Amino acid sequence: VSHAVGREEWATCGAVFRAALPYGLAIGVAGFAICFLGGPLFRAIGQPELLADEGGRLMVILGLGLPGVFLWTVAGMTLQALKRPMPEMIAMVAANVANVFLDVALVFGRFGFPELGAEGAAWASTVSCPACRQRVSVSEGFSSPPAIAAAAITAVAGRAAARSASDSSMLRRA
Repeated sequence: VSHAVGREEWATCGAVFRAALPYGLAIGVAGFAICFLGGPLFRAIGQPELLADEGGRLMVILGLGLPGVFLWTVAGMTLQALKRPMPEMIAMVAANVANVFLDVALVFGRFGFPELGAEGAAWASTVSCPACRQRVSVSEGFSSPPAIAAAAITAVAGRAAARSASDSSMLRRA
């Protein structure tokens, strides 16, 4: 995308972004599939049964968030290439703050939540990242993180078109 931005080929920015979304989703789903096989994989490498069961369950919980994480990664990198990193930064800060509070609540059983230990930490990470990123997307007026990137492409393209028209009118006057 950054090469297309440098060449001011805005249609290419959108095409690359749209082409990358299915890859992000596919990588996230593949990652979840691998996480779903965590218990058997742990057993295959000779881990004790208890560790394989507990670790496998944690991997499934963490894997649930991977498709969303990879879709947001595509959108976030697109925004960075478009020189619009602020929505991604806000989302990351919000996710980290939410994760701290959810960790305290779910790991140690505070605020009326059950004490879940490591499983609570896994749930906190799985829930906080996509939830905060989606919240930032909605507060920015978009229905989803990819919509932010799509709108950024449109906005940057509009500014570039206006600048190009301005440059053309200045050349005609000279």
